[in-house]
Amino acid sequence: MSRKKISTMKNIWLLFFTVSAVLSYCSKDDNRYKLTKPATCCVSKQTGRIVCGEDPQNCSDWLPYMRDRNNRYIFMHGVNLSGSNKFPVNEDPCTFDVEGVPTYVGKPFPEEKADEYFRQIKNLGFNSVRFLISIEGLMPESPAKFDERYLDYIEKMVKKAYEYDIYVLLDSHTDAVFSRFLIAKFNDTESPVVRRIKGLLSATGGGGLTGLISIPETLGALIPNGGKNKCKGKEISSPYNNAVRGNMFPRWAIEAIFPERNLNSKIWGYPRITIFLRNFISKEENWDKIVNVVSKFDKTTGDLLKPLREQIISFLDEGIKNFPVDVTKLTYEEVITNTTDMLPLTNWGVNTVLSLDVQRAWAAFFAGRDVFPGLQAYDPVDNKTKNIQDFLQDAYARMWQEVAKRVGKYPNVIGYDLMNEPSGFFLILTIAAAIIQVGSKDGVANLIETIFADKKFAQDFVDVLTGIGILPPVDENNREHIKKVFGLDKANLLGLIGLNYGFDRGYILPFHEKIGKAIEEVDNDAIIFVERTISSIETLLTFIAPGEGESFFDLPYTRPNLRQVVYAPHWYPDIYPFPGFNSPYRVFKTEEKRKKSSEYAKSIYGMISTHRKYMGNVPVVLGEFGTYFTLSTKNVGFDTSNGYKIYDPKSDQEIGVSNIWEGAAKNARNEDFIIPNLVLNDLYEALDSLNLQRILWCWSWENDDYRGEGWNSENFSIVEPVPADQCRGIKNPDTCEGDPYIAKIQDGTYLVPRGYKVYSRTHPNFTSGKIKSMKFYSDYHFFDPEKGIVNRFGEFEMEIESKETDHPTEIYIPYYIYYPNGFYVWISDGYIIYDHENFKLYWYKYEDAPEFIHHIKIRGILDGQENENWDYFVKEDKVISRKK
Repeated sequence: MSRKKISTMKNIWLLFFTVSAVLSYCSKDDNRYKLTKPATCCVSKQTGRIVCGEDPQNCSDWLPYMRDRNNRYIFMHGVNLSGSNKFPVNEDPCTFDVEGVPTYVGKPFPEEKADEYFRQIKNLGFNSVRFLISIEGLMPESPAKFDERYLDYIEKMVKKAYEYDIYVLLDSHTDAVFSRFLIAKFNDTESPVVRRIKGLLSATGGGGLTGLISIPETLGALIPNGGKNKCKGKEISSPYNNAVRGNMFPRWAIEAIFPERNLNSKIWGYPRITIFLRNFISKEENWDKIVNVVSKFDKTTGDLLKPLREQIISFLDEGIKNFPVDVTKLTYEEVITNTTDMLPLTNWGVNTVLSLDVQRAWAAFFAGRDVFPGLQAYDPVDNKTKNIQDFLQDAYARMWQEVAKRVGKYPNVIGYDLMNEPSGFFLILTIAAAIIQVGSKDGVANLIETIFADKKFAQDFVDVLTGIGILPPVDENNREHIKKVFGLDKANLLGLIGLNYGFDRGYILPFHEKIGKAIEEVDNDAIIFVERTISSIETLLTFIAPGEGESFFDLPYTRPNLRQVVYAPHWYPDIYPFPGFNSPYRVFKTEEKRKKSSEYAKSIYGMISTHRKYMGNVPVVLGEFGTYFTLSTKNVGFDTSNGYKIYDPKSDQEIGVSNIWEGAAKNARNEDFIIPNLVLNDLYEALDSLNLQRILWCWSWENDDYRGEGWNSENFSIVEPVPADQCRGIKNPDTCEGDPYIAKIQDGTYLVPRGYKVYSRTHPNFTSGKIKSMKFYSDYHFFDPEKGIVNRFGEFEMEIESKETDHPTEIYIPYYIYYPNGFYVWISDGYIIYDHENFKLYWYKYEDAPEFIHHIKIRGILDGQENENWDYFVKEDKVISRKK
């Protein structure tokens, strides 16, 4: 230890015993600020002053913040609960079957673990959670019947969160793929059939796992496994061991939208493309067409595929014997009726662009009266038959009303996020409907020929798309029949065409107003969080050229006519797997994900400003952002003898892994999650620079290396289960027991945070004035070293504009993470109180002059750093004051 540090520490401890003004915080109720009802604010038409929770008719301009009842500005620093809420508690993780009625009671965690997990969430610094719910959980059997146990559970969780000073944003969650009944089963790389194909192609030099699409893994995903399969380390009797699916909407909704389909089919969820592929490649000329199409994009891959037809047929025939029905005898119509067109894409969101079923479901929900005027459903609540749009949206409104009735009375309910990531992409559905209407695919072939200047390729491409079930096999003689097969006999082509521009204005905005008003009927203080579509032509154009500038011929989404509104977009950086089946997680060099905060800030600001300029400057909370914790600098390898493998630094040798995603998780862990930490650090620095409220994706105690959070193999969770013998504490490295940041799942297993040195950062929870600026230097901040200056890791600075309340600014302190030996505080005015039990610093300000800028700086003890003129030194529950 340096002499300067020894001298500094001696002075500090001398002050502990000699200075009479030692402030100690004892968790007194009068200093513990419980949460109060939030409100959005505006400029009053009558007074020109700030008013909050006001009737919109009395507002002249909206203001970009929320306040509590103590007139403090709220700063949401939250986390999503949870990525594992997207499927029922009683769903089998390998077959995806549900025994009995699906239930979500216990999502995101069992009731008996609520104290343990909310304590962890709070101590990690999160002051709010976005609590995922679904209409399937609330109305699993019928639009007329609620699961009262699930409503009870939601209310208990909201009440429990209040005990831990955590705001709750209720979020009705879908991920643009609509429902878990829109599903494509597949074999991930744990399945024997994938390994056999991988071994075969590796022996011929074509088994690599790099590039945009890995051919062995892609083929293996579609081919059913013959005999015993493998899933999460166990043997199963199923031709497929994994699935890509949607979430939220229940079975009765899917049956209403797709009346011609058979959800009771034994092959529902089996990949339609596989069934058609086997029949298509029975003719060698069709295999040649596939090779020609693939070769157009990648000649090496085409050459690799060319000699494999007989082997692929052999694999398919072996696996199809494991199907519950003989699919080789099914007619075209029977295949369509008994399956969905979902594809098992690792980057699951691509289904919103490619799947007719996904697009048809969203069109029915948002625009059924225009697009499917003849599609009706009986509503048992109103005892009448309605258009599909009204049937679905009326049920959705009832769902939200029941939730609001239960939780609206709690002061920690910060709002209602009406629908997560709705989709508005209908181009493929429009094209398919037009093809069927015309009775010819010539228009598609001509378009492809125009783009590629290759007539044979264009015709082969159309034949392949038709042969594997992507395009309908329509001609002038069968078009009426094909319409019925695809459920488009009730569709209005002109209505479909109209969906492709102005969708947010024409359909999302009225939907938000309808559902928002339904909530306001039972909760007059409701703050409505809204999201625009994430997949539409307009969104794509915004993504390509975001910004504040003037645009022409816009039909923008404007502020809904509701009492209180917050805009809650989502934003993720470039982290996603390339499109394909069994796509590996991306591999990055550290320099690719270093010093990106300014780029992120520009993109986020551009996205926000593009939308908010039409919404009247309403508050913005980034409802989702984050990264995979499976990103690393190393690939997962393969050899024909041992299968998938990675390098293990502990044993200094290669070890086998069950699948590529487990390998990616272990690679990332072996590097101390360096890539995820760099990505998250620059995201938080970007958000801090914008003073932007945020909710990180996500927290899940169910996370594992096989499947991540259990839905579509996503692995975003900021916590992971760790065996007791491998657990290292944060407060005390020698033990995890009793660690404030670590939860206990059960005896022998702890729930340990990862990436915590980024998100557990010093930040405000509430401020007594507007935040002017703030910054925090995590351990992953990039410093350009300067002579004689110590890198200020753990330092926090914030400026606040004029004091607007006598209630204190509240700041979260990551004590044992960044300040285990105590921390210094510098303030411009006033005094502080520190609540060590809850890791909160309260800053009371004296100066009340207009335009005065209040400043605070917090810094730990840094080796080589002399700290001068500090006002306070805090060590656990002791506070030394030198403030005059």
